Amino acid sequence: MSFYLLLLFCRKGSDMNPKAKRQPRIAVLVSGSGTILEAMLAEGLPIVYVMADRECRGIQIAEQAGIETKIIDRAKHGWRQGCGDDWDRYGFTRKILDCINEEKIGLVALAGFMTILDGVINEPVVGRVINIHPAYDIERFPGAHAVRDQIAAGVEVSGSTIHLVTGRVDDPRYILYQVQIPVLPDDTEESLQGRIKKYERVMYPDVLWNIARGHIVPLAPYLYP
Repeated sequence: MSFYLLLLFCRKGSDMNPKAKRQPRIAVLVSGSGTILEAMLAEGLPIVYVMADRECRGIQIAEQAGIETKIIDRAKHGWRQGCGDDWDRYGFTRKILDCINEEKIGLVALAGFMTILDGVINEPVVGRVINIHPAYDIERFPGAHAVRDQIAAGVEVSGSTIHLVTGRVDDPRYILYQVQIPVLPDDTEESLQGRIKKYERVMYPDVLWNIARGHIVPLAPYLYP
Protein backbone atom coordinates (compact mmCIF):
# COMPACT_ATOMS: atom_id res chain seq x y z
CA MET A 1 0.00 0.00 0.00
CA SER A 2 1.28 3.44 -0.90
CA PHE A 3 2.66 5.53 1.95
CA TYR A 4 0.52 8.45 0.82
CA LEU A 5 -2.81 6.64 0.94
CA LEU A 6 -4.46 8.31 3.93
CA LEU A 7 -7.92 6.78 3.77
CA LEU A 8 -8.82 3.21 4.63
CA PHE A 9 -12.14 1.57 3.76
CA CYS A 10 -13.89 -0.19 6.60
CA ARG A 11 -17.13 -2.10 6.91
CA LYS A 12 -20.08 0.24 7.28
CA GLY A 13 -20.90 0.65 10.94
CA SER A 14 -17.36 0.11 12.14
CA ASP A 15 -16.27 1.94 15.30
CA MET A 16 -12.58 1.85 14.40
CA ASN A 17 -12.31 5.63 14.54
CA PRO A 18 -12.67 6.92 18.11
CA LYS A 19 -13.24 10.46 16.81
CA ALA A 20 -16.02 9.50 14.40
CA LYS A 21 -18.61 11.59 16.25
CA ARG A 22 -16.51 14.72 15.67
CA GLN A 23 -17.55 15.45 12.12
CA PRO A 24 -15.12 17.42 9.97
CA ARG A 25 -15.99 20.85 8.62
CA ILE A 26 -16.60 20.39 4.90
CA ALA A 27 -15.91 22.87 2.09
CA VAL A 28 -17.16 22.36 -1.46
CA LEU A 29 -15.58 23.82 -4.60
CA VAL A 30 -17.93 24.49 -7.53
CA SER A 31 -17.87 26.03 -10.99
CA GLY A 32 -21.31 25.48 -12.47
CA SER A 33 -24.91 24.56 -11.79
CA GLY A 34 -24.32 23.10 -8.34
CA THR A 35 -26.54 20.05 -8.76
CA ILE A 36 -24.15 17.82 -6.81
CA LEU A 37 -23.91 20.48 -4.11
CA GLU A 38 -27.71 20.42 -3.92
CA ALA A 39 -27.59 16.65 -3.43
CA MET A 40 -25.01 17.04 -0.66
CA LEU A 41 -27.14 19.64 1.13
CA ALA A 42 -30.22 17.45 0.77
CA GLU A 43 -28.36 14.69 2.62
CA GLY A 44 -27.50 17.06 5.47
CA LEU A 45 -23.72 17.05 5.10
CA PRO A 46 -21.95 19.52 7.45
CA ILE A 47 -20.94 21.92 4.67
CA VAL A 48 -19.75 25.21 6.12
CA TYR A 49 -18.00 26.86 3.18
CA VAL A 50 -18.43 26.95 -0.61
CA MET A 51 -15.88 28.41 -3.01
CA ALA A 52 -15.99 28.95 -6.76
CA ASP A 53 -13.60 30.00 -9.50
CA ARG A 54 -16.26 32.16 -11.18
CA GLU A 55 -19.80 33.44 -10.68
CA CYS A 56 -22.08 30.44 -10.89
CA ARG A 57 -25.37 28.97 -9.72
CA GLY A 58 -23.52 26.83 -7.18
CA ILE A 59 -22.64 29.96 -5.20
CA GLN A 60 -26.28 31.07 -5.28
CA ILE A 61 -27.40 27.69 -3.93
CA ALA A 62 -24.94 27.97 -1.05
CA GLU A 63 -26.00 31.52 -0.21
CA GLN A 64 -29.66 30.50 -0.19
CA ALA A 65 -28.73 27.74 2.26
CA GLY A 66 -27.01 30.26 4.53
CA ILE A 67 -23.52 28.91 3.86
CA GLU A 68 -20.52 31.22 3.71
CA THR A 69 -19.20 31.62 0.18
CA LYS A 70 -16.20 33.04 -1.61
CA ILE A 71 -15.34 33.50 -5.29
CA ILE A 72 -11.66 33.29 -6.16
CA ASP A 73 -11.73 34.37 -9.79
CA ARG A 74 -9.13 32.50 -11.80
CA ALA A 75 -9.23 35.24 -14.44
CA LYS A 76 -7.66 37.58 -11.90
CA HIS A 77 -4.71 35.19 -11.82
CA GLY A 78 -4.17 35.36 -15.56
CA TRP A 79 -6.40 32.49 -16.68
CA ARG A 80 -7.96 32.85 -20.12
CA GLN A 81 -9.48 30.41 -22.58
CA GLY A 82 -6.79 28.29 -24.17
CA CYS A 83 -3.99 29.58 -21.94
CA GLY A 84 -2.83 26.13 -20.87
CA ASP A 85 -0.31 26.50 -18.07
CA ASP A 86 0.45 30.13 -18.90
CA TRP A 87 -1.21 31.63 -15.82
CA ASP A 88 -0.64 31.80 -12.08
CA ARG A 89 -2.12 28.44 -11.09
CA TYR A 90 0.02 28.35 -7.95
CA GLY A 91 -1.19 31.76 -6.72
CA PHE A 92 -4.81 30.83 -7.44
CA THR A 93 -4.49 27.53 -5.57
CA ARG A 94 -2.65 29.21 -2.72
CA LYS A 95 -5.60 31.56 -2.16
CA ILE A 96 -7.97 28.61 -1.99
CA LEU A 97 -5.65 26.82 0.41
CA ASP A 98 -5.39 29.89 2.64
CA CYS A 99 -9.19 30.00 2.92
CA ILE A 100 -9.32 26.27 3.70
CA ASN A 101 -6.79 26.66 6.48
CA GLU A 102 -8.31 29.85 7.90
CA GLU A 103 -11.72 28.19 8.12
CA LYS A 104 -10.25 25.04 9.70
CA ILE A 105 -11.72 22.88 6.96
CA GLY A 106 -11.16 19.18 7.48
CA LEU A 107 -12.50 17.86 4.18
CA VAL A 108 -12.71 19.51 0.75
CA ALA A 109 -14.98 18.13 -1.98
CA LEU A 110 -14.63 19.24 -5.59
CA ALA A 111 -18.09 19.12 -7.17
CA GLY A 112 -17.99 20.12 -10.80
CA PHE A 113 -14.97 22.33 -10.13
CA MET A 114 -13.42 22.93 -13.54
CA THR A 115 -10.00 24.36 -12.72
CA ILE A 116 -6.98 22.13 -12.22
CA LEU A 117 -5.35 22.94 -8.89
CA ASP A 118 -1.65 23.17 -8.19
CA GLY A 119 -0.16 20.41 -6.04
CA VAL A 120 0.28 22.94 -3.22
CA ILE A 121 -3.39 22.28 -2.36
CA ASN A 122 -2.16 19.25 -0.37
CA GLU A 123 0.02 21.26 2.00
CA PRO A 124 0.63 20.62 4.80
CA VAL A 125 -0.84 17.13 4.39
CA VAL A 126 -2.07 14.92 1.57
CA GLY A 127 -5.55 13.51 1.64
CA ARG A 128 -8.22 16.04 2.61
CA VAL A 129 -9.15 17.09 -0.95
CA ILE A 130 -11.47 14.77 -2.87
CA ASN A 131 -12.81 14.87 -6.43
CA ILE A 132 -15.40 12.98 -8.44
CA HIS A 133 -14.73 12.18 -12.10
CA PRO A 134 -17.17 10.85 -14.75
CA ALA A 135 -15.22 7.77 -15.85
CA TYR A 136 -14.34 4.34 -14.54
CA ASP A 137 -10.96 4.13 -16.29
CA ILE A 138 -9.69 7.50 -15.11
CA GLU A 139 -6.14 6.79 -16.23
CA ARG A 140 -7.34 6.46 -19.83
CA PHE A 141 -9.99 9.18 -19.63
CA PRO A 142 -8.87 12.05 -17.39
CA GLY A 143 -9.73 15.72 -17.76
CA ALA A 144 -12.69 17.93 -18.55
CA HIS A 145 -13.86 16.05 -21.66
CA ALA A 146 -13.86 12.53 -20.26
CA VAL A 147 -17.44 11.71 -21.28
CA ARG A 148 -16.93 12.97 -24.82
CA ASP A 149 -13.69 11.01 -25.07
CA GLN A 150 -15.36 7.79 -23.87
CA ILE A 151 -18.10 8.13 -26.47
CA ALA A 152 -15.50 8.76 -29.18
CA ALA A 153 -13.47 5.73 -28.06
CA GLY A 154 -16.52 3.46 -28.24
CA VAL A 155 -16.15 2.05 -24.73
CA GLU A 156 -18.89 -0.21 -23.43
CA VAL A 157 -18.45 0.72 -19.77
CA SER A 158 -18.18 4.18 -18.27
CA GLY A 159 -18.73 5.10 -14.67
CA SER A 160 -17.78 7.48 -11.91
CA THR A 161 -14.76 7.58 -9.63
CA ILE A 162 -14.12 9.34 -6.32
CA HIS A 163 -10.42 9.90 -5.74
CA LEU A 164 -7.92 11.95 -3.78
CA VAL A 165 -6.69 15.12 -5.45
CA THR A 166 -2.93 15.25 -6.05
CA GLY A 167 -0.70 17.22 -8.39
CA ARG A 168 -1.75 14.82 -11.17
CA VAL A 169 -5.05 15.33 -13.01
CA ASP A 170 -7.59 12.68 -11.97
CA ASP A 171 -4.91 10.58 -10.31
CA PRO A 172 -5.72 6.84 -10.70
CA ARG A 173 -3.37 5.86 -7.86
CA TYR A 174 -5.66 7.08 -5.08
CA ILE A 175 -9.16 5.83 -5.84
CA LEU A 176 -11.62 5.77 -2.94
CA TYR A 177 -14.78 4.51 -4.62
CA GLN A 178 -15.99 3.60 -8.11
CA VAL A 179 -19.16 2.57 -9.89
CA GLN A 180 -19.48 1.13 -13.39
CA ILE A 181 -22.17 2.46 -15.72
CA PRO A 182 -22.87 0.79 -19.08
CA VAL A 183 -22.68 2.85 -22.24
CA LEU A 184 -25.80 2.26 -24.32
CA PRO A 185 -25.58 1.84 -28.11
CA ASP A 186 -27.46 5.08 -28.77
CA ASP A 187 -25.76 7.14 -26.05
CA THR A 188 -24.63 10.66 -26.80
CA GLU A 189 -22.29 12.71 -24.66
CA GLU A 190 -25.33 14.44 -23.13
CA SER A 191 -27.31 11.27 -22.37
CA LEU A 192 -24.33 9.47 -20.84
CA GLN A 193 -23.36 12.54 -18.80
CA GLY A 194 -26.91 12.80 -17.48
CA ARG A 195 -26.99 9.16 -16.41
CA ILE A 196 -23.60 9.43 -14.71
CA LYS A 197 -24.74 12.50 -12.77
CA LYS A 198 -27.73 10.58 -11.40
CA TYR A 199 -25.32 8.10 -9.82
CA GLU A 200 -22.97 10.82 -8.62
CA ARG A 201 -25.71 12.66 -6.76
CA VAL A 202 -26.18 9.54 -4.65
CA MET A 203 -22.66 8.14 -4.32
CA TYR A 204 -20.73 11.34 -3.59
CA PRO A 205 -22.80 12.42 -0.54
CA ASP A 206 -22.77 8.83 0.70
CA VAL A 207 -18.97 8.55 0.53
CA LEU A 208 -18.55 11.95 2.21
CA TRP A 209 -20.91 10.93 5.00
CA ASN A 210 -18.98 7.69 5.48
CA ILE A 211 -15.78 9.70 5.87
CA ALA A 212 -17.44 12.16 8.24
CA ARG A 213 -18.88 9.35 10.36
CA GLY A 214 -15.66 7.37 10.44
CA HIS A 215 -16.84 4.42 8.36
CA ILE A 216 -14.15 5.31 5.87
CA VAL A 217 -11.43 5.91 8.41
CA PRO A 218 -9.04 8.83 7.96
CA LEU A 219 -5.57 8.04 9.19
CA ALA A 220 -4.69 11.73 9.46
CA PRO A 221 -5.91 13.66 12.55
CA TYR A 222 -6.44 16.95 10.68
CA LEU A 223 -9.84 15.75 9.51
CA TYR A 224 -11.14 16.28 13.04
CA PRO A 225 -9.74 19.64 14.27
